[in-house]
Amino acid sequence: MPALLLAACVAIGAPALPALAQKAGSTWRGQVLQPYPDGKTEIYPVRMTIGDAGGTIDYPTLSCGGTLTRLRAIGDVVEYREKLTYGVSRCVDNGTVGVRIKGRLLLWHWTGEAAGYPDDGASAVLKEAPLTN
Repeated sequence: MPALLLAACVAIGAPALPALAQKAGSTWRGQVLQPYPDGKTEIYPVRMTIGDAGGTIDYPTLSCGGTLTRLRAIGDVVEYREKLTYGVSRCVDNGTVGVRIKGRLLLWHWTGEAAGYPDDGASAVLKEAPLTN
């Protein structure tokens, strides 16, 4: 599955690691697109804050979220382990989130293993959220 994640995120262009380091601590928001083998597709919001070592992730309409711990960098993609700290019964725990900066956007891809879906995946293009006072 890491090869699929790498192919999905790396095929787009310029290096992301320096850009991600410059954006450490930034909050990103967007809409996740999650297709299922039965042809159905789910769309829901995601919000995450990431830095060099990790961050947090929240799926507001699914009422789940938790922490991100950096696993590694593969080329321009930085991978994090997602560990849910709330809503574990409503969402798939221990997924892998791969991110890559492309200009002012963050390319996001999640993979995990849910009952009935051994290679579950979802993608999004996130925008940096404005700072609030």
